[in-house]
Amino acid sequence: MVETMGEKPKPKFEINREHTFQPCFETNSSFLSRAFFLWSHKLIKKGNSKIIEMEDLSDLRENEEPKFSADKFRQIFENLSPNEPQRLFAAFKKYLGFYVVFAGILATVANLLQFAGPITISKLL
Repeated sequence: MVETMGEKPKPKFEINREHTFQPCFETNSSFLSRAFFLWSHKLIKKGNSKIIEMEDLSDLRENEEPKFSADKFRQIFENLSPNEPQRLFAAFKKYLGFYVVFAGILATVANLLQFAGPITISKLL
C-alpha cells in the first residue's frame, strides 16, 4: 500500500473490472483444453518473450476471489457458538473438512504405492 499525507492508502494494484476486464482464459476453453492446460499456452508464450505485467493476466472467476472465500468462512465462523472451544479450528474444519480428509487419504495411498514398485521388482527377480 502507498500512503501519502492526508490521503487514505491505495492498494498497489486496484481491481477495476470496468476498465481492466479480461474474462478468465479458462472459462471459455474446451474440456480438452482444461484437462491439458492448453488454455494457458498463450500466457506462457507471452511470458517467454517478455516479462508478464498485470495487464497480461485475466480476471479471476468470482468464486476464486479471496472475498468469496472470506465471506463464506466468516459466515461459518459467526454461526458457531461463541462458547465453543477452539472456535477458529472448528470453523476451519467445517470449511475445509472434506478436502483435507480427501487429500490425506490420497497422500496415504500415494505413500503406500511408493513401496509397490520395489516390492514387485524384488518378487520378479
